[in-house]
Amino acid sequence: MDIYKLINNNYVLVDYIKSDDEIDKETLQKIRQRYSEIEEIKLHRQKLNGENINEYNEYNAYVELCRAEGKSKKLINAEKLALTEEIEIGTDIIQKIRVIK
Repeated sequence: MDIYKLINNNYVLVDYIKSDDEIDKETLQKIRQRYSEIEEIKLHRQKLNGENINEYNEYNAYVELCRAEGKSKKLINAEKLALTEEIEIGTDIIQKIRVIK
């Protein structure tokens, strides 16, 4: 979501806030860079069979780190979004934008 600020009577783009879906996709991409879907399934199956526990724990720690980073980004974005408001601009074509309060 684009964030604007009124500067010299013009709305200027000053920030971009990613949606939760965008952050979720980034988080999954980060996990996929290290572990494919097939590798994840294999690790889960091995853990259920009591095998390869150390590698599973390493994998799980990495996934939880990625998830924590994603949650942190979402909280920061929610805080930024709380400092904005939606307004309508334009005369012929009305456009809704988010501006810093």
